[in-house]
Amino acid sequence: MVNAAAVGRLLAVPLGLFAAAALAGLFMNTLPPSAGEVAPYAAWAALAGGMPLAERFRRSRAVFVLLLGCGVFLLLYNVLPALGDATRVRLWYGIVLTLLPCNLLLFAFLEDRGVFSRWGMGMLAWLLGQFMTAAFIVRGGGVLLATSLGRTMQRAVEGWVYASPLPGWFDSWTPLTQPALLLVLLAAVVLVVRVVRLEDGFSASLLGTLLSLTAAFHAVGNGPVVSLFVAAAGAAQLTALFRDSYSMAFVDELTEVPSRRALMADAKKLGGSYCVAMADVDHFKAFNDTYGHDVGDDVLRMVAARLAGVDGGKVYRYGGEEFTILFPRLGKAEARPHLEAVREAVAAIPFRIRTRNKSAKVVRDKSVTVTVSIGLAQREDGEDDFESVLKKADKALYKAKKAGRNKVALL
Repeated sequence: MVNAAAVGRLLAVPLGLFAAAALAGLFMNTLPPSAGEVAPYAAWAALAGGMPLAERFRRSRAVFVLLLGCGVFLLLYNVLPALGDATRVRLWYGIVLTLLPCNLLLFAFLEDRGVFSRWGMGMLAWLLGQFMTAAFIVRGGGVLLATSLGRTMQRAVEGWVYASPLPGWFDSWTPLTQPALLLVLLAAVVLVVRVVRLEDGFSASLLGTLLSLTAAFHAVGNGPVVSLFVAAAGAAQLTALFRDSYSMAFVDELTEVPSRRALMADAKKLGGSYCVAMADVDHFKAFNDTYGHDVGDDVLRMVAARLAGVDGGKVYRYGGEEFTILFPRLGKAEARPHLEAVREAVAAIPFRIRTRNKSAKVVRDKSVTVTVSIGLAQREDGEDDFESVLKKADKALYKAKKAGRNKVALL
């Protein structure tokens, strides 16, 4: 089932950056000249400035995407406007434009394996190899090929990248070549599918980068507008890095609910009366010992998903098999029915377990009941320390355990 809200959040920023660059480009002529002078610095800040940050967060793919953006920016902003040879301009434009969507789509299917690893060096060689091959073609083979042979090679490559197999209306509205336009559309569709089906944030950032860099090819000769689109392309990668860093710090990787660090940050915002509940999976150690840690992880994911549906509260993974539920505006009497409802929801759904033998054939398929015990405590007047309320909730949890488990106890 498609999580429309999650997909919307992933696409909002990269597509918003692209739209903002396009809107600013339309009104660039009405802005002061200083705006156009600053634009290239913004592009370089987003591209070159983002690379060390991406490497710091172990996002090697983002490093190479930004490096690719640097190459495109140099070409569009510096090289093409300065070239006087129309044939070379046409070749550079067509070759790089054709390679761009292919490379960005490739990055979507790779994994982050380190910038300075063997994989990283191979990726750097891959990008440099493309540049050197393109330069060899644009220069007609340089001193390695005879002039006639070099010109023949140029005509052949030009015929490929500027081929027009489709009707003229297909690309009449754009300076993009038909092969490049087809590749851009294909890459965009694949990236959107990955965002929708996998909720892949990196694919969302690649989509924003693809659209922005492609739009920059429409503005060759207009340096400020090229800079705006390139800055938007780099910013799409930077925002993905910030989103990833936030997730690493405040979202539990296993259960995908907020982590203990997020709980402590939110606790600082509390005021007045509030409730804290501690929930613990009953007999969790037995699950791990009997069925293995993989099944234990599945249990935690299932319980987290059920607890996250509690009305009026927000769930956090406190650690191990323990979860904390914060009710910032409810008292114990109001919060208890919501906890009883979520406790019953956990127990009502059978948890299916498949055990396998060494040959990976299913040898047992059964359903078990998973339950949780919950302790609830309320902040009293004059009690300002969140930790003390949390300790009371933990004592209430112990009380629920002693009472037979699968219960909600108050303190």
